[in-house]
Amino acid sequence: MKQYLWVLIVVICFQLNDVSAASSFTISSKLLDNPPNVTVHLPLSYRQGNNKRYPVLYMLDGDLNGIMADGMIKRLHGSDGAYEHIVVGLESSDRLHDFAATVNRDPRGPVGQGGGGDAFLDYVENELMPAINGNYLTNGHNVIAGHSVGGLLVLYSLQSFRPIWH
Repeated sequence: MKQYLWVLIVVICFQLNDVSAASSFTISSKLLDNPPNVTVHLPLSYRQGNNKRYPVLYMLDGDLNGIMADGMIKRLHGSDGAYEHIVVGLESSDRLHDFAATVNRDPRGPVGQGGGGDAFLDYVENELMPAINGNYLTNGHNVIAGHSVGGLLVLYSLQSFRPIWH
């Protein structure tokens, strides 16, 4: 019985290692005073020496959601339920400012917060995406995801007809 327990522990450790392998960095910006921390999670097949290109999921609040999204995509891919993706997590230091396109004037919310959504999207489009495309095997298919105020930025980016998501 102990032998089976040890085998199970080893298998779980290798699975966690596969899901959590990521590299983090910050790209300097001419558009943002405080650019987000960027974490890139690569698909399991990325390092197998092939020239396969991958779609990219840009995940807002990536410090928490990027790990979760990467794990879910890897699990779905393992059961033929999804394509492999490069997951790029973005961790903003001021999410209300960066993820809201307009400044809030409603007294029911944080008055004066927001207004940086366009600059944040400009950073993603003009500085981050070229860096990701230049350093990783991407295929030009880009998706953005977020929740709460991050979801607000996702909807705003789609409503503003930015051609970067497809």
